[in-house]
Amino acid sequence: MKKTIFIAIVSCLCIAALFSCSKNRFTVDYCGQKELFKNAKDSYKAGTRVKLYFDMIATDTDYRFYVDGASPEKVYYDEQKGYVIEFTMPAKDITVDVETKNSMTYVPEFNEGLLLVNYYTRTISADDNYSTYEIVLKEENNEYLIDEYSYDPENPIAVYSASNEVYERCMDVFDEYEMNKWQKREDLTSLEGKYIVVKIYDGKQHLRFTTDEIPSDGEEVFEKIRSILSEYMTKDNLL
Repeated sequence: MKKTIFIAIVSCLCIAALFSCSKNRFTVDYCGQKELFKNAKDSYKAGTRVKLYFDMIATDTDYRFYVDGASPEKVYYDEQKGYVIEFTMPAKDITVDVETKNSMTYVPEFNEGLLLVNYYTRTISADDNYSTYEIVLKEENNEYLIDEYSYDPENPIAVYSASNEVYERCMDVFDEYEMNKWQKREDLTSLEGKYIVVKIYDGKQHLRFTTDEIPSDGEEVFEKIRSILSEYMTKDNLL
């Protein structure tokens, strides 16, 4: 009799333990895209620090990650693993989703010349209409020119003469803030309500930066570059 009671108690404790373990684990719905996250699991214990790796990265595409519809606690780029998404598993079932967007912005095609610095911004109004504004510093036929665009990227609203000094000052900002290392920084974030793209020629290739993924001081850097370009867009330099 005692043996029967002991077995029954042990069985109840085991069932309770299993139920408790199951209760402490919560599921993750990857919105049909689980295969995109290399190490994704179907469930985690509450309080677990979760790291997801996303390396299905296409060119000219911006990525926005969401945990239950909000930005994750931390998102950064690792050269070996791709995007790393970190968050603490809450005591509830959650969703993890990734939103992709073609980030190619129209850059005027030049018959001759080299694009040196490109500042582009897009503003979206309440009725979902948007306007664009763009400044392009280029070298063409050994001359430095600044083209200013609004709405129509094929027809500049103004062209200004410039000099190598403009490019050098932009590169000073590039070097000061080590923009070539931005993707390795762990304080990358996105700016809500703004979309800005900056392209810079570093002497070998064009590097592209957007407000979808910039460090905490990124907006300040973008503004410095815009300000430098604008200084030379004067009536005296107008062509």
